[in-house]
Amino acid sequence: MTVKQVCLGIAVAGVVAGTGSAIATAVAYADAGPSDSQGGASAGPSSSGSPSTARSHKPAPKTGVANTPRRAGGAPATRRTVARAAQSAVAVPQTGTPETAPPAPSPAVPASVKPASALPNPLPVPAQPVAPVSTLTITSTGYSYRARSASAAAAVFATHNTVDPTNVHVLVIGVDGTNMRRILADPTNVNFFNLMGASTTGIASIAGHTTISNPSWTAILTGAWDNQSGVINNVFTAGTYDKWPTVFTQLEAYNRDINTMAIADWSVITDIAGAGVIPADTVTFVPKVPGDSNWSLTDAAVTSATVAALQGTAAPNFLFSYLVQVDEAGHEYGGASSQYAEAIHRTDDNLGQIMAAVAAREAAGENWTVIVVTDHGHQPQVGFGHGFQSPDETSTWVIANGDAFGAGQLNMAYSIVDVTPTVMDLFGGPAPQGSTGVSLTTLGESQVTPVNPQQAIKDAIATQGWPDIATNVALSARTIFATLPYWVNGTIYTLTSELQKIASQDTFLISQLAQVAQAAVQVIGGVVYAATDVLAQLVALLTGVDIFSKGYPIDPPPAAARPSVLVA
Repeated sequence: MTVKQVCLGIAVAGVVAGTGSAIATAVAYADAGPSDSQGGASAGPSSSGSPSTARSHKPAPKTGVANTPRRAGGAPATRRTVARAAQSAVAVPQTGTPETAPPAPSPAVPASVKPASALPNPLPVPAQPVAPVSTLTITSTGYSYRARSASAAAAVFATHNTVDPTNVHVLVIGVDGTNMRRILADPTNVNFFNLMGASTTGIASIAGHTTISNPSWTAILTGAWDNQSGVINNVFTAGTYDKWPTVFTQLEAYNRDINTMAIADWSVITDIAGAGVIPADTVTFVPKVPGDSNWSLTDAAVTSATVAALQGTAAPNFLFSYLVQVDEAGHEYGGASSQYAEAIHRTDDNLGQIMAAVAAREAAGENWTVIVVTDHGHQPQVGFGHGFQSPDETSTWVIANGDAFGAGQLNMAYSIVDVTPTVMDLFGGPAPQGSTGVSLTTLGESQVTPVNPQQAIKDAIATQGWPDIATNVALSARTIFATLPYWVNGTIYTLTSELQKIASQDTFLISQLAQVAQAAVQVIGGVVYAATDVLAQLVALLTGVDIFSKGYPIDPPPAAARPSVLVA
């Protein structure tokens, strides 16, 4: 069982504790220090979905190895072309307990449930505070994500590109669970500093949104917050991305000649990229390198694969690259630990390698926009990591670099939900339907040039606080109950995997008993999962999540136009 699953097990104990959440809330409001966060339940990137995958959906086939496990909320992924990352270390088979858990059994919820007629009323969220005027002058207080309506977002969305979208190049780098103030604390993080010096940086709190990885990355990659998408934990549900199309699907639907790619070492990310009616053209999952105790070698493999894609004769038009080691260090050692700082510094090195590859392509005449984003922060102490509403957990940031963004500037109106609308805007495509996010290029009125950018960013972070008590209690309850089916799912996977090892040894009687036990665990576990998932969905509904949302699906391409999948 992984570190994060242990953290989640602790969170489940919170349900038994009963009033623990209310007590934590009272303590939190008695403490004015933003970094003294209370415990929360995390559900981060080392648990979930499917084995290593890479898919190609352009007419020119890419070879691979297929593996099509069952997915929660959707049919088996029979359309997926699969391949491993090219680095030799990654190709070595893993041993021991797998680092990822499988998708959960389909929840026992009747398929005929009639969708609710309206979205539940959102919980109150405090307005974004104004950054201190000592180092930063801001004419706008920024946006609370629930304050933006979908119609308003569509109204301000502007298309700036009149050129062929196949000549546009956008790179989004996702750095999981990274606190900006920890980046700023180490002056040797020169690649982050150099990037921010040439970019516009946005500091935003996502208070009122679940600080779990899957809900946040879904918001980043679709433009829909958790209360819209219905994603409440780290169990991948394929059907979500039919209702709320990913940025990959939206780009492909806009223009099939746009080459899209995703590279990640968390299978939930690659599952998201491969979901929807038109998945990303190429999706590469980099499995954990055997013996890589801190995920640095695995992130290095992701970096190498990203650089290789950028150095290819035809780089993708849109590339999403995901790095996990900072979040892993936060779970195991805490966000204030030296190990967390070291993981950030190694990620800084990864960033430098990727940006050097981008610079080489720009030197050859291409124009690139680079967006770097995190999904949530991390508690300073060892414990739950993230999942609740402390300022350390809800603090996020977006760094935007390119012709449309000023150098060394700060914009407090930026939000992580703006990433997909921005990508669509840069390619000249339509705004994502239903998204409350906007293109970052439309937020120029909130742009400022501080005298001391680093101090201004620190001051902006210092203004972030807890949400109101009702929101804090509601989101804490949602996280705890959403953790239950996820934890059950991980436990089922661990038990069945160990029993499968025994069964595969072909030992007389023992192997047969293991097979019977494995079947029993799957049946009983499926029932328990379904029960806990129904409970979690009910709590989600009561805390403002539209679990019956129909979303804004995109029509699938004609059958004749569907790409064929070749399996080597």
